[in-house]
Amino acid sequence: MTSRQLQTQGSTGDQQHAVLESAALSCTLWRNPTDHDDPANLADLSDGARIALNSDPAGPLPDWLLRLRERLRYPLLWEAVRTTHISDHSLAGWHTPASELVDHTNYILTNTFRDTRNSGWGPHSTVRDPATENALTLDVPIRVDGRDVQGLRLDGDPDVVGLAASLGDRILTAVLAREHKPFLRLAFATRPDRAPG
Repeated sequence: MTSRQLQTQGSTGDQQHAVLESAALSCTLWRNPTDHDDPANLADLSDGARIALNSDPAGPLPDWLLRLRERLRYPLLWEAVRTTHISDHSLAGWHTPASELVDHTNYILTNTFRDTRNSGWGPHSTVRDPATENALTLDVPIRVDGRDVQGLRLDGDPDVVGLAASLGDRILTAVLAREHKPFLRLAFATRPDRAPG
């Protein structure tokens, strides 16, 4: 997988002291990472999406947007990995690996499997057969920074698989479409801090 995109999920606090609660990472899936031109890497697109991507843009686009547009031809693991930072320890009881994994799973089901798993539309939409904490397997080793940590697994859902682990003041969750699992090695690494500027 390459082409990472960081997406912030939410924050708490007032306007002057907002605290990041979670951030998600999206990645492009390369089924054949050694040859990006291999047709096996292409996503299964609707006819409308394929026509739109094969048509010239209506007007000039900046290079970064043209690159992003081209990347739409490939499967995206949308917001597949999420890190939730527990900044207020009084809320730690509300943010557990189990609750965060269930929340992340239902978020992915709502937004990625809209046609097959959702009832209703818009704010009245609900997930059919949502994930629950009862469906989690405990004491599952999860590889983080080259070592195994104890975590949780959600593997009974027909559409997705999920993992979660407590990393001290952070909780790692990953939710991936089951169809992509054969192409993935489920191991995680801490991203280095980036200096401002």
